[in-house]
Amino acid sequence: MNEGYWINYHLKRIVVIVEHEQDIRNPFIMEQLGVCIAKGVLNRFTPIVDREIFLLFIYRNLPLMRVRAHSVFTRFEFASQNEIAPYRMIGRFAKEHFGPAMLISIANFQSGKRTTLNVFPHQLLNIIRHMEGRK
Repeated sequence: MNEGYWINYHLKRIVVIVEHEQDIRNPFIMEQLGVCIAKGVLNRFTPIVDREIFLLFIYRNLPLMRVRAHSVFTRFEFASQNEIAPYRMIGRFAKEHFGPAMLISIANFQSGKRTTLNVFPHQLLNIIRHMEGRK
């Protein structure tokens, strides 16, 4: 696996993409994700030059998570006060895309929390239950 994805963790939509910055500017991709970004807002960020600032803007203003998969390592990036919805989508993604074990990196740019886990996909369910206060 060496793919990129945008995930809308509120609407539970996963869209396969080629390049995160370029593809999130595509109206068709935005429609698939159920989000809208005004052209004037997009134009405030120069492609490539403002890439990192633009991606932070996306994370902080939309319920989107950036995912990049590299063989046995996958990185998830988002910005959310409440991590339950993003973690649920990470769990769904793991169940649908991962093999028996996967190293994952999770970065929440809202809380500043970064987590690296070497997990089996079924273990993510226990992590989510713990976050929700359930056993």
